[in-house]
Amino acid sequence: YQRRVHGGYLLGKVEGDKNNDEKKNWHGHVTAITVAPEYRRQGFARYLMDFLESITDKKHNGWFVDLFVRPSNKIAVDMYKTLGYDVYPVSYTHLTLPTIYSVQISVVAVSLKKK
Repeated sequence: YQRRVHGGYLLGKVEGDKNNDEKKNWHGHVTAITVAPEYRRQGFARYLMDFLESITDKKHNGWFVDLFVRPSNKIAVDMYKTLGYDVYPVSYTHLTLPTIYSVQISVVAVSLKKK
């Protein structure tokens, strides 16, 4: 799903396994969200996140929305906390092509669970 507003956009998806009743784990995932500097702190990010949360819940009966953000991006981490997201520290290995090598990246996973 993609939602554009003047000054920003969100690129996200809703995913799950609809062919297996025991594994119905539908959830939304934010791939990218951007708000231009001059439009920040005006509710654009909340509007964009509401869009994906609504599709995840109402159209797919999803249980949560998640995303990954670097812990050094304190402004973003604080914004997601303000929006009601929980923060979980994680670390993963990223493979880069064409020369495959792994890079350890520290991120925080943020998740908003269905109420």
